[in-house]
Amino acid sequence: MNIGPGEAAEGIRKLLRATIGPELGSEQAVFTLRRIMTILRETNWDDAAFALMAENAALCTLAAQVGSVLDETELADGRTDALGRWRSLAARAEMPRSYAEAAEINARLRAAIADTIAELAATPSAAGARRKMIGCFLALHADA
Repeated sequence: MNIGPGEAAEGIRKLLRATIGPELGSEQAVFTLRRIMTILRETNWDDAAFALMAENAALCTLAAQVGSVLDETELADGRTDALGRWRSLAARAEMPRSYAEAAEINARLRAAIADTIAELAATPSAAGARRKMIGCFLALHADA
């Protein structure tokens, strides 16, 4: 069963209210619990943001996988600039502080992937590399 972040937060609030709340003895503890429950209720648990962050993590993983399966002989023409940029971007990707920042990271990762595909498509000797890259995409999609 897969539940979204909002459903998980609601379940946590119910658990806190039903089991933890009645056991609290001090006013400070009760006040703190109420603050926690308010934060859980008032936070916008945007499932889209979590999905976007999961996609970003998958694209970063994909960059590492593609880089590890492509060897230098398949890219003998030296057309690895885009793959290098993609891998560098993936290695530097940090936890975003906002949805907008996550979307910006996602756009840069997608652009780097498109550039990598374009470079491989423009390199006749990279047919094996293209097949391996497609294999990495399919494997990642199958795991999702």
